[in-house]
Amino acid sequence: MSELEFVDEGNRAVGAPDPRVVKQLSKAHPLPEDFLLFSKKHHGKIPVHGKVAGTRLRIGRFLSLIDQKSKLPGKFLPHFEDPSVDERVMRSIAGIIRFESATSRALHYGDRLIPFAALYVGDAHPDEMCLDRYYVDFLCFDYEKNGEPPVVLWMSEKANEDFIRFDEGEIEEPNYRKFTKPIAKSFSELLEKLS
Repeated sequence: MSELEFVDEGNRAVGAPDPRVVKQLSKAHPLPEDFLLFSKKHHGKIPVHGKVAGTRLRIGRFLSLIDQKSKLPGKFLPHFEDPSVDERVMRSIAGIIRFESATSRALHYGDRLIPFAALYVGDAHPDEMCLDRYYVDFLCFDYEKNGEPPVVLWMSEKANEDFIRFDEGEIEEPNYRKFTKPIAKSFSELLEKLS
């Protein structure tokens, strides 16, 4: 893999990962060490290209390791729907799985899948959309089995359909195979596929 280039975000930068958030997230699912090392250097950033070789996928943003209690650099950036929340928190792993929303429900609140990257929707960058409305797909760590979690594509609309069926009692549990697709055996393998 060649060294990835990232967009300079200026006042929208998130700073360093919050160790408290990393610890909280890792209680249920230990985050991969290679992802944590990557995050120390490229925390919550937007790759210039971010295309995943062999697919049509393009990463728009790596989600950050912050939450509402994290100290963020620069001035507070109010979210357009809830001005009490910094918009950068809404682009974090904790924000995606913990805030009550269509996306968090369809992700089953991070019970098995932990999202770490938001993808483009056609030509639209994920920052141009609401990540809590289940129409933006994510790359996720899949914790179905013990050990190093593989990277899967989480297909938002299919996941939401499955969640509705689950919520209405039509199915006993979510069928993850209907709304996920294997992408890489590990985060390191994913990085090798990025250009």
